[in-house]
Formats: sequence, C-alpha cells, structure tokens
Amino acid sequence: MLFWLAACQPTEVEPVSQTQSFGSLFVNGSDKAAVDAFLLHMRLSASARSTQEQVAYYNNLGVAADLTGNYTQAVAYHEQALALRSPLSDPTGMARSYNNLAIVYRLQGKQAEALTLYAQAVNLFDAHGQTRYSAYTLGNYAQALQTQGDLQAAREKYMAALHIWENLQDATQIAALQNALAMLSGNTAGRVTIDPPTQGDIIRFVEE
Repeated sequence: MLFWLAACQPTEVEPVSQTQSFGSLFVNGSDKAAVDAFLLHMRLSASARSTQEQVAYYNNLGVAADLTGNYTQAVAYHEQALALRSPLSDPTGMARSYNNLAIVYRLQGKQAEALTLYAQAVNLFDAHGQTRYSAYTLGNYAQALQTQGDLQAAREKYMAALHIWENLQDATQIAALQNALAMLSGNTAGRVTIDPPTQGDIIRFVEE
C-alpha cells in the first residue's frame, strides 16, 4: 500500500490515500512526539522478514529522518531501501526511492545529484505508465531547477506536470501548477489559495 506526503516545511504534511496508519503521524510533522511514535513503530518492524517489508522499513525511516532534518541518516536509509529493490521486478519502486533521495540531496545542497535522480525517476515512471507519480516528481524536479536558477527548464517540467494533471482532470493540482508557473513568471496577481498537498509542495513517497 502506498501514499505520499507533501511538505515544504515539516508542518505541511498530509497523506493522500485512505491509508492513515503512517501518514496520520505526520499531519503535524513538527510535533516531535508524532515523529518519535512513527520511528518507534518502524523500529518495531525491524524484524520484518520479506524484502518488501524491509524496503518499506528503510524507505519510511528515510522520510522520517529527512523531515526531522537528519539528512545524512536519511541518505543512508534511502540507499538501503534502494539496495533491496530490484530494477527488474520493482522499477517504479526504484523511481520512488530516487525521488525521495533526490529531495534529501537537494536539501543538502547537492543540486546536480538531485537533478540526476529526478530525471531517472521521471523516466522510470513514464516507461511504466505511472503518470500520477511522474507528475508529482516533475513538480519536485521543477522546483529544484528553479532553485538552481534554470527557469526555462523549470518551466518545461512544470508544463509537463500540468499536462498530466489536465489529462487526469485534477482541478486542485492544475491550479497548483498554474500558481507555480505564475510565481516563476513573477506574476502573483492570479494566485489562488490551495490546501496541501499540491504541486507547490515537495512530494515524498511513503510505503506500507
């Protein structure tokens, strides 16, 4: 089971799917007690026997470490999750890990590494028809390019994500992308208020 989290700041976190068992702990990610409870839950799962359970364990610990600012540990956890994934049997899982690891690299200031991983993630999602995941990752990719000052490339990624959301007829995400494009152009007059998670946020993929 999968859901995703959106967070520009640790307080802006919301699970999208109906699965609440992990995501509800991050409704307010700045609450140390909630984060500690999540970490305890994951540590109690350390004896998981299946590879899938181990992947979820390391992936979700990576997200928790990321959200609490422990980026070095987050990288280590995400690398452990990646090492357990198979490029043949779980290519989209690898793409989710690439996205999550790219986020941490970006927060560490490793922009080149982050951009490479975002590109790899988008390519894998596209190759396997995972358009919604691709759209979310394109939004992350665009934000990283925008931070780096490559505004033309950022616009291209935002437009690619917008095209996907238009095909999916997701009005909330369409409005979010239109906001992002307006901000990129320096035009804030037409911005609308949107509840998270949207493409104005950083999207992390969490697994159960």
